Amino acid sequence: IRRAARTSERLPPRDRQLIAGYRAFVDGDYDTGLSLYAQLIGRDSTDVEAWYGWADAAFHGGYARMQPLLLSRSLKGFREVIRLDSTFALAYEHAGALLGDAGQKNGWLRLVGTDSLVAIGPGGPDSTVIGGARRQGQRQAVALAQAWTRIQPNTPRAHYHLYKAFLGSGRVNEARQTVAQLRTLFPDSTQPFFGFLDARAQFVGGDIAGSARTVRSVLPRVKPETFREIEFAPEPIYEVMTGVDALGYFGDVDGATEVIRLARAMYGLRVEERDSVEKARSDEIWELSRLGLLFGATGSRPDRLRSVWNRGVSLMKSGTDKDRKGSPEVIGSAAIGLLLGPSADPSGVEEIDRLTERQSPASVRALIAARAGDSSAARQLLSRASESKTDTAATEWHYGGDQRPIMAEAYFELGQFDQVVAVLSEFGPEAFMTRGFDSRWVLLPRVRLLRGQALEQLGRAEEAAVEFRAVVAQWGGADLELRPVVQEAQRGLARLTGVGERG
Repeated sequence: IRRAARTSERLPPRDRQLIAGYRAFVDGDYDTGLSLYAQLIGRDSTDVEAWYGWADAAFHGGYARMQPLLLSRSLKGFREVIRLDSTFALAYEHAGALLGDAGQKNGWLRLVGTDSLVAIGPGGPDSTVIGGARRQGQRQAVALAQAWTRIQPNTPRAHYHLYKAFLGSGRVNEARQTVAQLRTLFPDSTQPFFGFLDARAQFVGGDIAGSARTVRSVLPRVKPETFREIEFAPEPIYEVMTGVDALGYFGDVDGATEVIRLARAMYGLRVEERDSVEKARSDEIWELSRLGLLFGATGSRPDRLRSVWNRGVSLMKSGTDKDRKGSPEVIGSAAIGLLLGPSADPSGVEEIDRLTERQSPASVRALIAARAGDSSAARQLLSRASESKTDTAATEWHYGGDQRPIMAEAYFELGQFDQVVAVLSEFGPEAFMTRGFDSRWVLLPRVRLLRGQALEQLGRAEEAAVEFRAVVAQWGGADLELRPVVQEAQRGLARLTGVGERG
């Protein structure tokens, strides 16, 4: 687009302005892009390319700034594109993404009417209103995707978006039927890949064991090159990465690691105009950040997590100042994993403090203080973490993971077992993501063990036994490196029931 802009002098004025609008959009100047496209629409309200450019700039600007007003304009713009040209495929794709987000459980957007989007924040409407808006978004997402498949029945991306819309609506059987339809549009060489789509549908439907079996069956047969052949853009990476949740849930760490490495190989095949060295570095960072999440969640093999950490911090130090400031997003999970793991090692957290020139989050400092015996400081920091004090946000680096397990560990160190139970009361699968990699699926047995131990200390034996049994059920067949967690749960059961349980 930059080359086009430099050589556009001989083009008609409309074409020059389309290029200028897209150039502004590509450079992140969404306001200029919107203005240029709006001028074209003002001159010709049937200019479908101008409408698309306007909606696209509002789409990306709205997400970049987290502004629902821009996203509402985007949805209205894409609907106008479809009204003017029902075969404009990219409009269906973007409008479907907006409606999908509005229908997502625990999402930040909701649909009002047909095409207005608003944010859900503190003091928002009650859950009944939100639930109704969610269902409306889901219905519209399905209807839009179905319309696309009717108009372009041989377009794979249309069926892929219908699959996503069905899953977003909880219509698992219809999603799996759509996968079967998708398979008919591709050669035999690509068929194993669609097992990941089927596995995610099983996962969403609650059949985690079936999902894990499907992932294991297709994993050895999926070739990274398939990613180019299917031409769905980067999105199917999310379906592949849900396989990490399915395998990690049952403690198959080796299998989950293999899925991450397959996804990295696929991710590396995306089309980009970047220097090959920079691209390779970016791809490695992508992989290391996911491995850090996985190994940190299992809490085992600190030597392996340390290796991921060392490589990640080396890449951060050799990068730009922006890279170093952004290190918590990349290697923060490894640092927290080292802190929460058996080695209780705070050195990674301290290194990020130095790299970012900021303090670690209050919850992290609270755990370190509690372990050091400074209970007064730990309690103050936990109070700050619970209240999400905004006046400290500018001085702390951001950890994107769930901080409740960190806080619970600190409360356990302080002997405040009632607070452990309270903090972890809603930590469970119903709040976890079912698309992409959510490391909480892997972390769950360790959280259940901690919750059970706190309940035991409070004399709530029956509830504690439920937690211990859940640990054994989930990781009873896990990799050997995870056996200490299972054995600790079995010892807890033996204390409470007088009978050891095998897992």
